[in-house]
Amino acid sequence: MIRTLAGREDAPLRLVLGSQAYAMAQESARTLAESDERWRELSESVVA
Repeated sequence: MIRTLAGREDAPLRLVLGSQAYAMAQESARTLAESDERWRELSESVVA
């Protein structure tokens, strides 16, 4: 599988393998998105 993906233009930057790993990655992404939303107003108020 890795060799097949390595030659592809659209290969993923990261690959979650296994059902437990996938579930953990989804939970982590959900938690991060919730944190981003909680601090959105402050984040958007900063001018670079």
